[in-house]
Amino acid sequence: MPNPSFIPSTLLEDSKDLMVSGIVLAGHRPNSVAEGSDVYVNHWTICLQLVQGESIRLDMLPNSVANQPATLVVSRLPYPISKYVVHQLLFPATQTLSARHIFDRISEKGYHRYRYGDKMLECRYWTNVVMKDFRDAGFVGGDGTEAYAAVTRTWGPDGVQLPSSPEWTQGTFG
Repeated sequence: MPNPSFIPSTLLEDSKDLMVSGIVLAGHRPNSVAEGSDVYVNHWTICLQLVQGESIRLDMLPNSVANQPATLVVSRLPYPISKYVVHQLLFPATQTLSARHIFDRISEKGYHRYRYGDKMLECRYWTNVVMKDFRDAGFVGGDGTEAYAAVTRTWGPDGVQLPSSPEWTQGTFG
């Protein structure tokens, strides 16, 4: 699979005409970190909210083997946010921004070259690093702590914070 993998395949070409109104950090329904464990974790993605009412999901998917290259799947969706998102933070765009600006930034910074660690929970780290960079680039506002505060917690199906979260782990870029 190419990395990033664009769905549909014309998305990269079309992206210069797709204007972004905001960027959402999206936590999906929680899963147990291991069979029989009472500790859960959300899978985190980044969603580009388009002025057309659609979205583009940036989803760093792990390889089935730890410490192997993951794949960034970039999907254009006909809705603003997945119904499986249980916690979200919206960062309004602070400048005129096309999806192509975002894709170019990811490529320039090498954020599409990522490896999950041994625990396979490092989507949290990937989304935190990328969202901090989007803030530093002036794409969105915020003080830089909001993403970390969200992704280090686990959110239940009803959007309420669960009592425990797995330890913070990091993947690697490059």
